[in-house]
Amino acid sequence: MTYADLDGDGEVTPGEIIEENNYYPFGLKHKGYNELATENPAGFKYKFGGKELNDELGFEVYDFGARNYDPALGRWMNIDPLAEEMRRFSPYNYAFNNPVFFIDPDGMAPFGFDKSKLDELKPIVDINETLAYEPTVMGLTDSDTVIITGKGADKATDQLNAATSLNIVRDKKTGKLSASGNAVTDSDKLLLEAINDENITVKINATHKNKENGGYIFGDAFNGSKIKRDGSVIAKQTLNPNQTEIIEKFSEMPYGSISKHATLEAYIGAKNNPGARSQQFNAYLKAHNETNKIYPEGDYQPKKQQLEIEVRYIKKKLGRTEARMYKIGAETILFD
Repeated sequence: MTYADLDGDGEVTPGEIIEENNYYPFGLKHKGYNELATENPAGFKYKFGGKELNDELGFEVYDFGARNYDPALGRWMNIDPLAEEMRRFSPYNYAFNNPVFFIDPDGMAPFGFDKSKLDELKPIVDINETLAYEPTVMGLTDSDTVIITGKGADKATDQLNAATSLNIVRDKKTGKLSASGNAVTDSDKLLLEAINDENITVKINATHKNKENGGYIFGDAFNGSKIKRDGSVIAKQTLNPNQTEIIEKFSEMPYGSISKHATLEAYIGAKNNPGARSQQFNAYLKAHNETNKIYPEGDYQPKKQQLEIEVRYIKKKLGRTEARMYKIGAETILFD
């Protein structure tokens, strides 16, 4: 409802109600009643969901920021910028086709709330996996550490230990790392900072898989970060310790250097660009280059150029793929 004290007498009378709007769940305005004689033709532009209605040329669409929305169709007019994160749904759907339960405040992605915890406003976990932040889950406190999980977690931790002056211990149940000893180098000091940071948690998925999101993993993969509702950040990185061992040996890099580089890269990425997604190449590149400066031992590219290393992916029978690394006078299988 839009109203104004037009005569300045300190009271708003029915004749001073400028506009009243009622909406269907998808945002289309009810018509046939609440048509006021005093309604301003220009009107109040911010209507359904507090969003601005664009009615130029007879097109009545709402500007949500990331996209424009047509309430008559109940569909977005632009493709979802996070479509790859929600592949089970049409990239034009609004609020998962359920606007009674879900909301989409900026056109990026819908989310809903657990009705039993409305006072805490904690988003539902499986819905918020599509968003640039993670919910706080009751009984789980991830903050203040680096966490390594997955089938290759023990090997990844051993590699990390080999690349630092710190003594790193991994909790077998939670995957959380703790560190003791003296941080000798700047990279070790940053690693210790990552383990003890109260606002950033680095989650390393130490996997034996060679593919992720349809693409091949080469040692490790930058997965961006998510911002929790309390403002803390969850950084994610994928690491294949079986691959990193082969890559390090073949390219004459220190053992464990890629695991350390991956951990620092995830942490620096979360510090520099919290909430940046894995697809945001500039965020990855900034984190990658900054990590190379503080820990050049973990940078594969100089070794690749120096030794003229080439990686080939060879299609085999039954849909298999073999990855091979080549350099002058030598070759090795990365995975098959």
